[in-house]
Amino acid sequence: MEGQAASKQSLPDLKVNPGKLEQFMGQVVGELGAAMNAALVLIGEKLGLYKAMAGAGPMTSAQLAEKTRTDERYVREWLSAQAAGGFVTYDAATKSFTLPDEQAFALAVEDSPAYLPGAFQIISAVMKDEPKILEAFRTGEGVGWELLPPTAAVAMAFDAGVELATALDDAAAAKVAIALDGNGVGVVVGSS
Repeated sequence: MEGQAASKQSLPDLKVNPGKLEQFMGQVVGELGAAMNAALVLIGEKLGLYKAMAGAGPMTSAQLAEKTRTDERYVREWLSAQAAGGFVTYDAATKSFTLPDEQAFALAVEDSPAYLPGAFQIISAVMKDEPKILEAFRTGEGVGWELLPPTAAVAMAFDAGVELATALDDAAAAKVAIALDGNGVGVVVGSS
């Protein structure tokens, strides 16, 4: 592989500052955790886990699994990861998890001007399209919208809706809706 051949070349004479290296490695570990959590956010959105927790107060993994008809062990691991990332809170005494209202507004309310799962769909689309993007770097030809998976268009529409709603005043932002249908996605600004 080309990447492997390039890594076998001799390295330049590097003067590594151990403190700066440690700081950078910590940053990379944080980035890795965030990248892995992106998939979990999409799972939470697709399975309705965030919506089931929104406004429900403290819930055990068993209660959430029952409410969403999902497997308790996987839900427990998902909740633990969400707690580690600050998406939900955890009460060790009751072994329960809570989705705070602010996180619920951003993760469970689709017509919220702060709705975030669309941004995570962009990450998913970029990861799936890494080979196409790699080839674009080599050839300079780019990656056309027609070559992207449908999730990329959905993600961009969600992101555009969040950006549009954020730019509007409170009254106008309340009228912004993301319209999804079988033919595609669009941002609709309502008049009511």
